Amino acid sequence: MTANKLQLNDSKTESMLVRSQYRSFPENSLPSSIHVGDSDVNFVSSVTNLGVTFDHFLNLSQHVQNIRTIAYSNVRKISSIRHYLTPQAAQTLACSLVLSRIDYCNSLFYGCDQKLVESLQKVQNSAAKLIYRSKKFDHVTPLLRSLHWLPVSARIRYKLACICFSAKFEDGPKYLKELLVTYDNPSDYNLRSRADSRKLETCLLLEIARLLLRLPLSGILSLPPFAILLLRTLSAVPLKRTFFANPCKLSLPSL
Repeated sequence: MTANKLQLNDSKTESMLVRSQYRSFPENSLPSSIHVGDSDVNFVSSVTNLGVTFDHFLNLSQHVQNIRTIAYSNVRKISSIRHYLTPQAAQTLACSLVLSRIDYCNSLFYGCDQKLVESLQKVQNSAAKLIYRSKKFDHVTPLLRSLHWLPVSARIRYKLACICFSAKFEDGPKYLKELLVTYDNPSDYNLRSRADSRKLETCLLLEIARLLLRLPLSGILSLPPFAILLLRTLSAVPLKRTFFANPCKLSLPSL
C-alpha cells in the first residue's frame, strides 16, 4: 500500500473469516482480528462488496434477506398509491424498485439453496399481483407471462447465458475470454466437432467454476433450444423467448 501511496482507512475496512456451516469450531480457537500494516482489523459476520452482502458461510442468505426487506418495502409503498396509477405506470415502478433489486448480481445465485431462490420468487409474485391488483391466492403464472417477466430461476440462467455468450462471441470481460479456449481435436480425421465453436477445453470449465461462474459454457450452448446460438450477435438470438417456452425444464448442468 505504501508503494502505491495508499493508506488503510480503519473505519471502512472490514474482514471476515469464512468457514463451513457444517463444522463447528470452539470460539477460542478462532482468531478475532487480522493485522494489516499498523492496524488490527476485527472480523465481522458479513461484509459488503459492490452492494452484495457475503456472510461467513458464503451462502448468500443475508444478501437475500436484505433484498427481500428492501423489495417488500418498495412493494408496500407502490401499493399505497396503486389506485392512482395505471397498470403501465405500476409496472414501470415495479421494474425500477423491485425487479432491479432481484436482478442485480443475480448470477451469484446459480447453484445456491433453492429456498433462497423461492423466497425471491415470492417477492416477484407480489409485485406482479400488485400491478394487476389480483387477489392473494390467484395463479401468478399468467400474470408473469403477460408482463413478460421470467421467473427468478430462469432470470438467473438467462443472465448467465448472456454473460457466457458475450464472453465467447462478443466483447465480454477479458478475464473470462482468456479462459474460453475452443476445443481442438487432435485427431487427423475431419470430424464435425472440429467445426463446432461451442466446445471448450474440459479443464477450462473447472477454471470457470473456480471463478464462481459454475456454469459450463459448452453445456448451456449444447442444449437443443440453443442451437440458434451459432449466430454471432446476441441481439439476433431469441434467448428470452426460448426461456419463456418452458422455463422450468431448462435445467443447466452443474459441475
